[in-house]
Amino acid sequence: MSTTTVQSCSPVARVNGVALHEPGEALADDTLRQRAYTELLRQEALASGIETDATTTSIEVLLERQIDVPEPTEEACRRYFEASPARFARGERLSLFGISFAINHVTEQEPSSVRRS
Repeated sequence: MSTTTVQSCSPVARVNGVALHEPGEALADDTLRQRAYTELLRQEALASGIETDATTTSIEVLLERQIDVPEPTEEACRRYFEASPARFARGERLSLFGISFAINHVTEQEPSSVRRS
């Protein structure tokens, strides 16, 4: 999170009266947007009667209550699998008809235990 200090006359961004940063603190747009989203969700959780010690926990409880994520059916899983085969591919399959090895002939410098007749 990057912050810089600017003149104290800079406006303070607020959501329903709640300040999102300190006076004189300038935030990047993405950081300010994230704080605004978090504050809106926190306020909605409080309005719904969800009060916990942590803002994150309140938001998670709110989302669990309000968002219905259906369990996928066997058919939906199969359609997804068939529509994206590359995502589920693992390596390549090879069929081999034979394997060749190079064999070096024994030379006179090798120990006698290695020599062949």
